[in-house]
Amino acid sequence: MAALAHSVPLLCLPQGREQGLNADRVEAAGAGRILAADSDPTDIAAAVTAMIADPAYQRSAVQMAQRIAHTEGVAARLAEALLP
Repeated sequence: MAALAHSVPLLCLPQGREQGLNADRVEAAGAGRILAADSDPTDIAAAVTAMIADPAYQRSAVQMAQRIAHTEGVAARLAEALLP
Protein backbone atom coordinates (compact mmCIF):
# COMPACT_ATOMS: atom_id res chain seq x y z
CA MET A 1 0.00 0.00 0.00
CA ALA A 2 2.77 2.43 0.85
CA ALA A 3 4.37 2.07 -2.57
CA LEU A 4 1.05 2.47 -4.37
CA ALA A 5 0.17 5.47 -2.19
CA HIS A 6 3.29 7.09 -3.67
CA SER A 7 2.44 6.10 -7.28
CA VAL A 8 5.09 3.37 -7.45
CA PRO A 9 4.17 0.30 -9.53
CA LEU A 10 4.78 -3.07 -7.88
CA LEU A 11 6.51 -6.26 -8.89
CA CYS A 12 4.84 -8.78 -6.59
CA LEU A 13 6.43 -12.04 -5.50
CA PRO A 14 3.74 -13.38 -3.15
CA GLN A 15 4.92 -15.84 -0.53
CA GLY A 16 1.77 -16.82 1.28
CA ARG A 17 -1.28 -15.80 3.25
CA GLU A 18 -3.19 -12.97 1.56
CA GLN A 19 -0.23 -11.84 -0.55
CA GLY A 20 -1.43 -13.73 -3.62
CA LEU A 21 -4.86 -12.10 -3.46
CA ASN A 22 -3.30 -8.65 -3.05
CA ALA A 23 -0.92 -9.31 -5.94
CA ASP A 24 -3.83 -10.41 -8.13
CA ARG A 25 -5.58 -7.12 -7.42
CA VAL A 26 -2.49 -5.05 -8.15
CA GLU A 27 -2.02 -6.85 -11.47
CA ALA A 28 -5.73 -6.58 -12.35
CA ALA A 29 -5.53 -2.83 -11.73
CA GLY A 30 -2.56 -2.61 -14.09
CA ALA A 31 -0.35 -1.21 -11.33
CA GLY A 32 2.08 -4.11 -11.30
CA ARG A 33 2.99 -7.64 -12.24
CA ILE A 34 3.26 -10.97 -10.46
CA LEU A 35 6.17 -13.40 -10.53
CA ALA A 36 6.66 -16.57 -8.54
CA ALA A 37 8.41 -16.11 -5.21
CA ASP A 38 11.25 -18.34 -6.40
CA SER A 39 11.81 -16.43 -9.64
CA ASP A 40 15.32 -16.21 -11.00
CA PRO A 41 17.07 -12.83 -10.56
CA THR A 42 17.31 -12.55 -14.35
CA ASP A 43 13.52 -12.90 -14.64
CA ILE A 44 13.02 -10.30 -11.92
CA ALA A 45 15.37 -7.87 -13.66
CA ALA A 46 13.60 -8.43 -16.98
CA ALA A 47 10.20 -7.79 -15.39
CA VAL A 48 11.38 -4.58 -13.71
CA THR A 49 12.95 -3.38 -16.96
CA ALA A 50 9.74 -4.10 -18.87
CA MET A 51 7.65 -2.28 -16.27
CA ILE A 52 9.89 0.78 -16.37
CA ALA A 53 9.65 0.84 -20.18
CA ASP A 54 5.85 0.63 -20.18
CA PRO A 55 4.22 3.89 -19.01
CA ALA A 56 0.89 2.12 -18.44
CA TYR A 57 2.18 0.76 -15.12
CA GLN A 58 3.02 4.26 -13.92
CA ARG A 59 -0.34 5.64 -15.03
CA SER A 60 -2.18 2.86 -13.20
CA ALA A 61 -0.07 3.37 -10.08
CA VAL A 62 -0.95 7.09 -10.13
CA GLN A 63 -4.65 6.18 -10.36
CA MET A 64 -4.24 3.83 -7.40
CA ALA A 65 -2.50 6.59 -5.40
CA GLN A 66 -5.44 8.90 -6.09
CA ARG A 67 -7.89 6.25 -4.89
CA ILE A 68 -5.83 5.60 -1.77
CA ALA A 69 -5.62 9.33 -1.00
CA HIS A 70 -9.38 9.61 -1.40
CA THR A 71 -10.03 6.85 1.15
CA GLU A 72 -7.15 7.62 3.52
CA GLY A 73 -8.28 7.62 7.10
CA VAL A 74 -11.70 6.08 6.42
CA ALA A 75 -10.98 2.98 8.52
CA ALA A 76 -9.60 5.08 11.37
CA ARG A 77 -12.65 7.35 11.37
CA LEU A 78 -14.99 4.34 11.39
CA ALA A 79 -13.10 2.78 14.30
CA GLU A 80 -13.10 6.05 16.24
CA ALA A 81 -16.86 6.32 15.76
CA LEU A 82 -17.25 3.06 17.65
CA LEU A 83 -15.40 4.35 20.71
CA PRO A 84 -17.46 5.57 23.67
